[in-house]
Amino acid sequence: MSRSNIRYWLEWRPSIFGESPKTELPKPTKPTLEGSKTVPMPTEAELDAIDRAMELLNNCGARILPGPVLGIPSGRLTAEIRAAVATLGMADLPLVSLAGEVAA
Repeated sequence: MSRSNIRYWLEWRPSIFGESPKTELPKPTKPTLEGSKTVPMPTEAELDAIDRAMELLNNCGARILPGPVLGIPSGRLTAEIRAAVATLGMADLPLVSLAGEVAA
């Protein structure tokens, strides 16, 4: 490669930078995290409750289905299962029996 070709590539700038002055940064096109809410870290007790709820739902065979819909095997929808669903913040999901009947 000749010296003139090297100089060309070292000085080359993409066209997006050629349109704006060097002192002005380009405007962001996507939303940034500035001004977003921070979520507090859960406490140990909350993490333990989440673990217990996940274990209960996994052991009973609960599944998150497309929709989203929460599928519970027929005959296993108990007050404990409903409490576990609420603990995980999924109480607003429709509950459906995996046998096909609506459980809610």
